[in-house]
Amino acid sequence: MTVDDHEENGRETQPKEVKPGKSARAVISAFFKDGKLSQIPAKRSKRIVVLERLLADFSDKESYPEREVNDILRRYHDDVATIRREFIMNRYMTRDGGVYKLTEKGREAVA
Repeated sequence: MTVDDHEENGRETQPKEVKPGKSARAVISAFFKDGKLSQIPAKRSKRIVVLERLLADFSDKESYPEREVNDILRRYHDDVATIRREFIMNRYMTRDGGVYKLTEKGREAVA
């Protein structure tokens, strides 16, 4: 699993690797309590693991109205707006007129 390219001081940086397996399981264990997301991780690499876990509840459906996205996310955390924004910023989803669509990267995470 990789963390998406991002800009740092105006320069694009290379993606950072997140170790699959044990490390991802440790992140999930640390941030999910009784099936709920206890907090959104501040560290980007951990946040990516959490976002990809949340994406597992989405199917490869063509589009999702915002209300449906909120309903899915609210099962895990009340701050659905921040999570939706993270999906967009990390290129897992696109949004157009309140309709969300999984990107290729998002569909890969769902698979």
